[in-house]
Amino acid sequence: MKVKLSYYLILLLSIFCNFFMLNGANAQATVNLSVSPSSRSESVNVAVAIEATLSETQTLPVTVYLSFSGTATNGVDYTLSSENIVINPGELSGSISLNNISDVLNEGNETVIIDILDITNASENGNQQKTYTIIDSN
Repeated sequence: MKVKLSYYLILLLSIFCNFFMLNGANAQATVNLSVSPSSRSESVNVAVAIEATLSETQTLPVTVYLSFSGTATNGVDYTLSSENIVINPGELSGSISLNNISDVLNEGNETVIIDILDITNASENGNQQKTYTIIDSN
């Protein structure tokens, strides 16, 4: 009787653990991307927040891998604190920063197009492409 009871307890515990491990990184959790503000003069060197927000907290870290394109060039027109956003377990959001690099060139407004390449432990909520505009100050 004790052996049978132990077997069933171990089986039940195993099912319980598997359920929470699979649902802890809930596939239903979605990521929304935002950029604030959406534009700024190139002469203003104050961090722009690129934020990823989850629809619900997760028990595993969520990493949002980003790509950057557009008419602005990373390292010439702006700098990034990272190209990935990590959302820690139990939290709903994470962010990186973008900073303008001021120059003396008259080149017109430039754009930074931000796309989600991939996400671990969550999924993208539709197409989350965002555009940030660096307004030429010359």
